[in-house]
Amino acid sequence: MTTIPLRFINDHLFFELPDGLFLVDTGAPQTLGPGETLTLAGVTVPLQRTFLGATVEAIRGFVGVPFTGLVGQDLLLQLDIVFDLPRQQATVAALPTLHVRGEPVELRGPGFPQVPVDIDGQRHQFLLDTGAQLSFFQLDEVPGRFEPAGTVVDFFPGFGSFEVDTFKVPVTIGGVTETLRFGRLPFPLDQLLGLTGTGGIVGAELLVGRQVGFFPLRHELVVGPRDDNAARAD
Repeated sequence: MTTIPLRFINDHLFFELPDGLFLVDTGAPQTLGPGETLTLAGVTVPLQRTFLGATVEAIRGFVGVPFTGLVGQDLLLQLDIVFDLPRQQATVAALPTLHVRGEPVELRGPGFPQVPVDIDGQRHQFLLDTGAQLSFFQLDEVPGRFEPAGTVVDFFPGFGSFEVDTFKVPVTIGGVTETLRFGRLPFPLDQLLGLTGTGGIVGAELLVGRQVGFFPLRHELVVGPRDDNAARAD
């Protein structure tokens, strides 16, 4: 079990590692950065140089944070992690020993992690993308039903930046309800999302103000109450 300083800067999530800040991105298939390998909690993966043709330098320009690398699915899905932004720390383990108080929901895989999300009493399957500053939906009827939350400039590697209108949408995951900012992806990104068979994307905003247990080793996600107790291990 390893404890890592956790930072939330410019609406993005970072591990503070000895080599610098690493963007935590469950939506990226591979880990990027300088050097040959990255090791967390005894698990080692090779470091790549690009994600969908985008380098760390290019992604850094969109994020607006001078980070060193990116931690992707190849490493994150081999670990159980408690994200604890109130305490600015993440607890990482290579065995299923971590716990967060709350109701677990199924974390589907392999590849891009998926979780069940309830909106207005309707159950949807959404992708979980900690590298996204916003959440996104494919549901045509949603924007007209919720309060506008302003316009945001976002980006996607290999596509570039785009401007999106956002809305305040209450979502429920595992018995916890939180209002998140949702937008609609531009074409062709929206078309790509549709090919996943899911209804949308849940971004890093879900992790703010609470503990969240990201447990791919046991195929669970646990969204804790706000200001929950610190992570513990068996």
